[in-house]
Formats: sequence, structure tokens, C-alpha cells
Amino acid sequence: MTTADARHQAEPNDPATRGDAAPEGRLTVADLAARLDAALLGPADTVVERVEPIEQARRGSLTFIRDEKRAKLWPASAASAVIVSESIELEHDEHDPRAVLRVPDADLALIRVLELFAPEPEPVEPGADPSAHIDPSAHIDPTASIGPLCVIGPRARVGPGAVLVARVTLGPDAVIGPHVRCHPGVVVLDRCRVGERAILHSNVVLGTDGFGYRPSPDGRALLKIPHLGAVEIGPHVEIGAGTCIDRGKLGDTTVGAGTKIDNLVQIGHNCRIGRVCVICGHVAIGGSVTMGDGVQVGGGSRIADNLTLADASKLAGGSGLMNNTGPGETWVGAPAGKTPLAAANLAALRNLSETQRTVRKIAKKLGL
Repeated sequence: MTTADARHQAEPNDPATRGDAAPEGRLTVADLAARLDAALLGPADTVVERVEPIEQARRGSLTFIRDEKRAKLWPASAASAVIVSESIELEHDEHDPRAVLRVPDADLALIRVLELFAPEPEPVEPGADPSAHIDPSAHIDPTASIGPLCVIGPRARVGPGAVLVARVTLGPDAVIGPHVRCHPGVVVLDRCRVGERAILHSNVVLGTDGFGYRPSPDGRALLKIPHLGAVEIGPHVEIGAGTCIDRGKLGDTTVGAGTKIDNLVQIGHNCRIGRVCVICGHVAIGGSVTMGDGVQVGGGSRIADNLTLADASKLAGGSGLMNNTGPGETWVGAPAGKTPLAAANLAALRNLSETQRTVRKIAKKLGL
């Protein structure tokens, strides 16, 4: 992934470019075709009121098809309209009362549709709730919103348009950038910084001490290693609920622009996470891991300390990585290996007992 590609992907859909939301949750198929630049088959005046998966879709529902499996469900679907990728063959009779919208990529089109149907966010008033505790030395932009029971420490800074929903804690010298949204229970500890338009979901903790100890000389205790760095979160990053990111020991732990991190992820001290990475839930990343741009990590994976994941590499869910990865490589298994060899080995392992019985039978016939 080039720097230009990463920058392009790091920018989320700008609300200013989305157009108006669906009026009262209703749109005609003709409206949708125009907004999606889709080829339309069937009646243009069909009204859609909701978006539902094809297995549950009802009359008045819009659904989507991105693969052959879902295409097979279309003949029996009660949906009034469907968005389908151009690459998918779909049975459609000219007398069918349902509408079909053909687009290059149904997944990308669905994002646009969901934006149209999404409810408007609750308005946020600037200013601080009376129950918030704000240190006199902190700087709060007048357009920021500080919700109930927030605690803002000495010299902390909150940028324009930022929203601290409720019970958010900022340590000394913490920095919240413009238009950041911190959901209830977020903790940003001392000297940690969050870039513009980042989203921190409930109970995210940034800046906990790194997990570093050494045995004492007499071997009777563990000596705690001080961690003097901080955590820096880039712009347009989204971090899921309950995720913890440790501060660095000497330098900072960093997360690059546009990266998306799921719930309950642990990122160890001094990690350097690249731009536009995707890290799914329950991932544990050891200390001093370097992750390039565009890396994807499947749920429940573990990454050992001091490893490097090159640009655009992928780690399958549930894997345990103990080696560096090359650019664009896919690794799978525990311990993880490169596909396709590792995937073939895992498939063989599933049949190992049957293979063993076969070998024993052959050996017996041969008198071995």
C-alpha cells in the first residue's frame, strides 16, 4: 500500500459529502439509483423503508447480495429491492415487481445506504456539565462538550468540537484533538495524545504502564520497570470498547492514521501500529511490535514481542505469530506459518488420526 493509498483510505466519509439522510426512513428505488450511480432493473417508484439481510427481509425492505450464496436466496426473498454486485449472476424476470440495483461493489454501496438510513446523532451542546471536575490549568476549547462526571487533569487540552460524553478521565498534560469523541468511561492518562476525529468507545484506556518487571538481585521480588513514554493516537482512528494500549518505556506507543481497532484488544508498550490497519477483537499484541500500513489481524490472534509485520500482511483469526512477516503475506495457525503451506498442514492435521490408522493397516499388511 502506498502512502497516497493509505492517506486516501484513512479519511472517513465526510458528513458534508453524504447528502441528506433518508426522509423519515423512506426512499424510492429511483432515489437510491441516482445516489449510488446504480443500474436499475424493475420499478423505479418502489419505496424502501428499511435495510435488512436477505434472510429476514420483508416487503418494503432493501437488501444486498455480494456473493453466490446470497444470490441463491433471492428468488424466495420478500424484499422489495436489492443491491447486487455486478459480478454476481442474479435471476430476474422482467415481470418481477421487485427492483434490482446493480453496482460495482455491493459492500461499498451498502455503506452509503446505511449512512442514508442512519438516525441523526443527538445534538451536543458546547460547554461543561456542572458535575465535571476541570483543573484550573486545563484548556478547554469553547466549542468542546464536557459531559457529566468527567475529570480533566492539570494542563490537559481538549480541542475544538471534541465531545467527552460522560465519566471521561484525562490525566495531566493529556491532549484530545479536534472533533474527537470519547464515549463513557474512557481514560486517557498523563501525556497521551489523541488525534483529530478519533473515536474512543466506552472504557478504552490509553497510557497504562507497560508490563515490565525484572527479578530482584536476591530473587525474592519483582522490580517494576518505569515507563516514561506515552501513547499517541493518529487522526481518524477508532478504538473499540475495553481496549487497552500501554505507554512506551522510553519512546511512545503509536497508532497510525485511519487504523481501526476492535473491542478488548491489548497493545503492549512501545508498539508502532501503522496507518489503515484493522485489528479485530481479543487480539493481544506483545511489546515493541512494529506493524506496517494496511495490516489486518484476525480476532483472537496473539503476536509475540519484538516482531515486525510488513505492509499489507494478514494474520488469520486465532493465530499465534512468532515470526516476522513479509509484505502482503498471509499467515495462519498457532504457531503461525505462511499460507498456502501452513493452511495445507492444518488441513492435514485434521485428518491425522485417520491417516495414522491407514498407515498402521498398511504396515500390518507389509508385516512391519
